[in-house]
Amino acid sequence: MTPQFIFVALGGILIFTAILGGGFEVREVKIPQVKWPTRIVAFMAGFILVSMGLTDNVSSADRVTGVVEARTTTTTRNDGGRDTLPSEIRHETPPEDNAWIRSSLEAAVLKASDAEIRAHLESNPRLLDGLVTGAAYRKIADDITSLASQGLVDVEQLHDQQFESFSVDPSGQHAEVRVVETWSNVLYSTKTNSCLRAFAPYRVPQTASLERQGDRWVLSDFTTYGSGPTEKRCQ
Repeated sequence: MTPQFIFVALGGILIFTAILGGGFEVREVKIPQVKWPTRIVAFMAGFILVSMGLTDNVSSADRVTGVVEARTTTTTRNDGGRDTLPSEIRHETPPEDNAWIRSSLEAAVLKASDAEIRAHLESNPRLLDGLVTGAAYRKIADDITSLASQGLVDVEQLHDQQFESFSVDPSGQHAEVRVVETWSNVLYSTKTNSCLRAFAPYRVPQTASLERQGDRWVLSDFTTYGSGPTEKRCQ
């Protein structure tokens, strides 16, 4: 027998006593006749006891419901039977942020390509600073140094960039971009300023790796695929 039941039962008896004025028997308990002042007090006491019993009962039901809901909604299972982690742990990117990240990565790749063009034109790898770093910097700088040692300067032109896919690691600090660029270039002699070799526009499929530095992306490496360019006559 719960305390809530006892409160309701006693309260009910007191209310009946107030209404009937006593003179009845409940389970071998005789309720004597009472006068009006006592009947009013009995009614008030009974009302309070019934209210207490019903309130505690509702509160208990709410607590049980809350516990059940907490247990059933805390863990969600996927088809593999493993816990599905909350979005803040999986580092999911909100849909409204995807366009911003894509635009930032595209801009970073384009700026790196523009810096590469200027660095080759002026035979100055330092023009890559702030836009290209790591292995990507070394590859371009080594190419510029090699051409300069042969008395050559490479005049490049970027005709097109077609971005195919983007991915960002869970830390949000590293990204990979698959892009197909179309280039053409002409090699000039630094002594005579004359064209020595020229190459028609050619496609360069590649995977560009980027890392985050502060509030921007910087090209850190790249891997190219496909065949080499086709040489054409100097003009």
